[in-house]
Amino acid sequence: MEQKNHTESRPKGGDSAFLIRILFRQNATWMGEIQWLDGEKKLYFRSLLELVMLMQEALDTSDTPPADYSVRNWGKGEEAAL
Repeated sequence: MEQKNHTESRPKGGDSAFLIRILFRQNATWMGEIQWLDGEKKLYFRSLLELVMLMQEALDTSDTPPADYSVRNWGKGEEAAL
């Protein structure tokens, strides 16, 4: 297996940084390891949904300002702001 060199680039401002290693692809999802570089924690995740939830939890507990974005919903074609 070929070893790739990773260069770490740290975001500027109040952003958080994660290192994600995909170890397996099974049952139409990813499984692997996430390392929260700012919080100095490492966990294994069993699905893409769990990965996103772990990242959201880390961002909620950090000093990162809330994101300004909107998502689509099933309503009348309007976007719901979060």
